[in-house]
Amino acid sequence: ASERGKDGSIPAIFIESLKGNDCKVVNPWLESEVVVLVKDGKKNHVRHQIQNKNVIVHKTSLNQNYFMVKKGMEALAEPKVYKGIPNDSPKLFFEAMLGKTRNF
Repeated sequence: ASERGKDGSIPAIFIESLKGNDCKVVNPWLESEVVVLVKDGKKNHVRHQIQNKNVIVHKTSLNQNYFMVKKGMEALAEPKVYKGIPNDSPKLFFEAMLGKTRNF
């Protein structure tokens, strides 16, 4: 997961490893060094390498969370958590209705 700032920049990338394989991400920060951090109560640096075509590669562990940021921007590595509530009611747009009202 990531987000894009109003200026088009990418502040950080959040990665959740479900299988523990190698992670490969195209580097969005071509002009800067990259830091990969593991989220395990502390922010520990993870060894990574930049491969051909500017791809960042690092090993992951099963069910572990990782952050990628530009060097010096490690404070931005905290993810934003968005929460929502289900909206099960029908939607109306002029005479059109998506969904159906409850009849019970």
